[in-house]
Order: sequence, then structure tokens, then C-alpha cells
Amino acid sequence: MKISGQTVLFPILHDAAWMRANAHRTVRDLAAEVGCSHQLIKLRRDDLGIEAVRSPGGTPVRYPELVDERWLAEHDHLSHREATALVGCSLGHLRNARQEFRARRRRGASS
Repeated sequence: MKISGQTVLFPILHDAAWMRANAHRTVRDLAAEVGCSHQLIKLRRDDLGIEAVRSPGGTPVRYPELVDERWLAEHDHLSHREATALVGCSLGHLRNARQEFRARRRRGASS
């Protein structure tokens, strides 16, 4: 595909609607799907003004899935190994997120 007379290797990254629709996904996930580097995803997001997913405290969230209650609930049946492969995080990150999620769920159920 050519844009402005130049050949583009990853045309999907020039589709602003697609990039915005996938803004909630991790850089790692998008790079794996597109087949490009993490840095290229970050550069295109910067070019389009797409902000990194942030925590309530305002700091960037490295693994948005691990702070997403719905994602955690829907994927709770996966083994630690399967879930870490899906998210691209360490076992420790996943364990901490699942422990916090289950504790919040228990507190909510007992209220």
C-alpha cells in the first residue's frame, strides 16, 4: 500500500479509526497482531494523539487487562500460564492482580 507516494509496510497503523478503536489494548498485543515493533505502535499512537491507558492515579498502566475487572472475571478460568501468555506479563503481576481482584469481589459480596 502507498500513502503520499511512499510504500507503507503496516497500513493498518495508518487507519486512525482502527488505532482509536484499539486504544484500550496493550502495545505488546497490538504489535503481535500487526507484526511490527512495540516502538512503532507507540510512535503511531503519539502521532494520532492516543494516550496510554492510565490508572485512576494517572500513571500509565503497563497491563490494562490486570486492572480491568471485567477482563479478570472473564479470564479467571485460565491457568496462570495461559493468562500470562495472553497478557504478556510476569507471573507475579498476574498473581497480584488476581489476589486484589478476588479480595475486592469478596468484600463486595459481603457488603
